[in-house]
Amino acid sequence: MQPELSSDLILKDAPEIEGYKLLGPCVLHSKVGQGGMGAVYRGQHLNLGIEVAVKCLLPGLASLKADLIARFQREAHLAARVTHQNLVRVYDVGQQHGLHYLVMEYVIGESLRERISRRGRSSIQEAVTILYQAAKGLAAAHDEGIVHRDIKPENIMICETKNLVKVADLGLSRLSESVVDITASHVRMGTPPYMPPEQWESFGSVDRQGDVWALGATLYYMLAGQNAFLGTFFQIERQICGEPFPDVLKVCPDVPQDLVEVLRKSTEKEPEDRYQNARELEKALDHVMAMHELATKIDEPLDVWL
Repeated sequence: MQPELSSDLILKDAPEIEGYKLLGPCVLHSKVGQGGMGAVYRGQHLNLGIEVAVKCLLPGLASLKADLIARFQREAHLAARVTHQNLVRVYDVGQQHGLHYLVMEYVIGESLRERISRRGRSSIQEAVTILYQAAKGLAAAHDEGIVHRDIKPENIMICETKNLVKVADLGLSRLSESVVDITASHVRMGTPPYMPPEQWESFGSVDRQGDVWALGATLYYMLAGQNAFLGTFFQIERQICGEPFPDVLKVCPDVPQDLVEVLRKSTEKEPEDRYQNARELEKALDHVMAMHELATKIDEPLDVWL
């Protein structure tokens, strides 16, 4: 057994094969990370012959209501049918040995959060192109009726090998909703600075316009090098729900006015006043790039300026 997995409590009931843990169609090699809901493992999909990331829900949260788990599974299977170069691919969802798990594409690279922490705020060209690619991927999901509900810098990946931006964790929103419903119904799921006003009222009310708001907040983060809203959980709630979205020009005065307008429209308080989906946001960003000649084509290698 691999040393780091032999003592892993989440995988304690999973069988082993030739020194590795086996879960569903995957052989798990190592743990990549762990959070409040579960852990992520790097492994090999035996049937597909590819490297994958396997996300497992904590065993203590595995006894969720059957109807909520069924909703999560339906959404995950739907996400698995959406194929786009700017989305982290979902391959499979399952339940085995008391674990609920999701099998996803393994991405070599870093998150947008890691990138900004390492290098500081983005240039305008970098910010627009990263957001444009993220919007393109999310638009493919929106076209299929899938709402992400947890867009944030941690869920936007910059790939090392293909120089692509990919949106991660598609198909996990129902799982988050299920955990809230069972474990703490008063808790609001999400990452506070990236939660649109309506999400503070009800997680289930977040639609495509909520994803657009979170993309807008991500654009601010890239341009300013910091979250748009700072403070405690309740201070952030008060700001998002009761105050205007911060003016990016106060921290980054060189942002062109048409990009300021895109940010403003993306982060309107009322969902009906925003771009109605990521496809509309994508078109607006396409116009900004054309006007300022920020990129001749989106498939151009990003490492030229990232």
